[in-house]
Amino acid sequence: MANGPRFVAVLADESGFSTAALDKLAWPMRKAGLLSRSGRGHASDRIHHDHWHAAHWVLALAAQGPTTVVDTVLQLGAFEWTHPEPGDFGDLLHVVAAEIGARASHIFNGRPPTGPHDAPDWQLTLCLDPLSAWMEWSENGEPRRRDFVPPNVKQKRTRSVRRLTVIDRDVLNAVAELCADSLAHAAAQTETAAFAEAAAPRSRGVTTTPPSVDTRGDTGNSDCRQDRTTRAPEKHRKIRSDRERLDPLTGLGA
Repeated sequence: MANGPRFVAVLADESGFSTAALDKLAWPMRKAGLLSRSGRGHASDRIHHDHWHAAHWVLALAAQGPTTVVDTVLQLGAFEWTHPEPGDFGDLLHVVAAEIGARASHIFNGRPPTGPHDAPDWQLTLCLDPLSAWMEWSENGEPRRRDFVPPNVKQKRTRSVRRLTVIDRDVLNAVAELCADSLAHAAAQTETAAFAEAAAPRSRGVTTTPPSVDTRGDTGNSDCRQDRTTRAPEKHRKIRSDRERLDPLTGLGA
């Protein structure tokens, strides 16, 4: 089953947004290429979002509305680590997508979602004023935090009043389950394509029924005559003698 339309329903349940509000966010993101396009007709029934689309959805929850959602997702997604550590890579979009992708892979393989940040108290905080983000979780009983800021911007003193959007691990696990459906869909498509490719050589080697051959007469060339007639009927008609042509008035041969 396609999971594109189900993303809205799942996010509505987990985030408290109405489905109508999320639908309004989906349209500009789809137009900007951040989500899978629905295409024409009933193509929306065949949409399958992957972990990148899911990461865009997660960041979009911080947007103030459909007019700013694309800019919000692009700005937040480009955030960089404030203090990179060994093993850190990519920007915030890569981090969120990797988190969702790892959980989806575990679910696809029949295991519960796990990961370095899969703690009950894991959460991602997104701030639009001022622009900032951070992740918090517990590791071996100790609290940990990693901060992100816009590229080429030095971290400033924390403001006392901020506009925050907090996303917990339940949201990531919910969208990861939908991404696991996409993995199952992709695996089924690959298996079908591989089966068709393997069957193609056998179908090409099947012997077809030869064309019928006129065996009347004893010249031994009737099969060739029949073959020429089948391949080039127009040419065959052109070389017929006057004696074989039909009289247009009587309908009889000469």
